[in-house]
Amino acid sequence: MSHHVHQLRNRVLRSLAATGAITVASVGACGGNTESEQEGGGGAAAGSTASGGSASGSGSAGSGGAPSVGGGGTPAGGSGPLCDYGTPERLCLDDQGLKAYVDRQTQLGEPTGPGWPGGDTDANGCPTVDRVSDDCCNGPAAAAERDGDRCCFTFCVGGCCGRPLTVSGVAVVARTAKREDWSGATTVVDADTEIARAWQADALMEHASVASFARFTLQLLALGAPAELVGDSIQAGLDEVDHARRCFALAGRWGADKLGPGKLAAPLEPTGTLEETVVAAFREGCVGETLAAIVAEHQRVMCNDTEVLETLRVIARDEANHSDLAWRFVAWALTQDRAGVLRALRAERAAVRSRSRRAPERAPRSKSWHHAGRLTDHERWNAEDTAIEAVVLPCLDALLASQDGPTVGAPGLRATV
Repeated sequence: MSHHVHQLRNRVLRSLAATGAITVASVGACGGNTESEQEGGGGAAAGSTASGGSASGSGSAGSGGAPSVGGGGTPAGGSGPLCDYGTPERLCLDDQGLKAYVDRQTQLGEPTGPGWPGGDTDANGCPTVDRVSDDCCNGPAAAAERDGDRCCFTFCVGGCCGRPLTVSGVAVVARTAKREDWSGATTVVDADTEIARAWQADALMEHASVASFARFTLQLLALGAPAELVGDSIQAGLDEVDHARRCFALAGRWGADKLGPGKLAAPLEPTGTLEETVVAAFREGCVGETLAAIVAEHQRVMCNDTEVLETLRVIARDEANHSDLAWRFVAWALTQDRAGVLRALRAERAAVRSRSRRAPERAPRSKSWHHAGRLTDHERWNAEDTAIEAVVLPCLDALLASQDGPTVGAPGLRATV
């Protein structure tokens, strides 16, 4: 196990033990020294959405090409779950709706294809999977299926690069706009459109995370959460502002125009029950932010650009903080509704364990991909697998094992040795 994976796992276990959510014996059983070596402070907020999951029901595309959103757990042949992590969500899109999902790089700079209609199609007359992506850096989990005049794709919602902002189960990001206040000064090292687009996409997701943390802060206040969690959630939003600015600057380092986020039209009202908020926090914080921290560390290993290395160092540190807070929020939630939260966590564990298939790999064309701190799909998946197996599941198992025993004491009490 790599050093940073070991650090993050032990840090989470130590935080859970400090809240009394797990016993010291559970920490020892999961292996290793429990002293925190993680760089940085006491954490920032866990990811959360108000809905706690994706919308259900198939429906039909609405006016103006609005997608039909529904659940979906297996491919057409029924061979098993589609998603390695996250919740399968099926989107059915007519020609108008497809324009927002095909060749999305048109929102980030120069187009990579003709848009829709047009370009490469599969046997069903739908755009090929390499041309389609959602708002959270994910391609479809399988080729499209035809439903009349619509193409239906399945995305893994919650399997995001860090913390998404979701509305009714669909990730939302802003479009880019010409502005300089989000990118700052940077030195252009090379004009590489593919690398610039990748960092712009990350920047837009980091920007959306600012709103996601703002909503989580409101949820914490609505739930009467401790001041420490509220304060860390506010700090997390500030972290994401910094991440977005750094990523926009790196896009400029590879020749992108001076761009920043445009208007972000998304409601931020703090809706959802405690149990729904826990589910969202687990998916986007305990899982998503953990994956983001470990992936950033893997990116650092591949990279040899000094400016990128510094950005990845900051992101890895902060995402580890956000992951830690997600677990601390879950621990607090257990003191509010132990039975309901445990029920939700057991269901989430089964979902994490059921992952088995991957989306098609898209190989980068740029020769400077690793130099610029980017991973191939295969490299990212390996890093995410490590995070799931070495951090998420051991920590969740320790939490469930401790909670299945005698009732844990009130918040602030230490676990019994």
